[in-house]
Amino acid sequence: MDYMFEDLTAWFAPSVPLEYRQLWVENGGKIQASYKERSVEYLFSQTAEDSHIEDLLRQGGRLVFSADWILRSIKVGYRLKLGKFLLFEDSLSSQQTTEQQSEPLREHVTVEAAQFRISARSDSSKQLASTPTRSKRAQQG
Repeated sequence: MDYMFEDLTAWFAPSVPLEYRQLWVENGGKIQASYKERSVEYLFSQTAEDSHIEDLLRQGGRLVFSADWILRSIKVGYRLKLGKFLLFEDSLSSQQTTEQQSEPLREHVTVEAAQFRISARSDSSKQLASTPTRSKRAQQG
């Protein structure tokens, strides 16, 4: 029998209800008592109001997910993508993510503005000379 969380190790913040931990173990997962253990692959919480989470995020390099991922994955019968369930990321990761996202966004806005200016210019020139241009093209075609 295949277990959904077989050979996966997680740490659970005190805010996570016992039922989630039980579901994790019943479906093949292992639990570590400390989030500092290297074997911990998944960190679960339900709230930021937890001193463990604050300490963990200060250390950097770790992502914390909502334990709801466990329940929803079990309901659908496969491990869902974790992206929707991301609760917290350390400040270094979030700063890099913000920097990476802001640059393409600026480029996109600049390109859109340039396209709008080009589009506006071409629309006004079409209005001024639309009939002769069309008739010349129609005659050539």
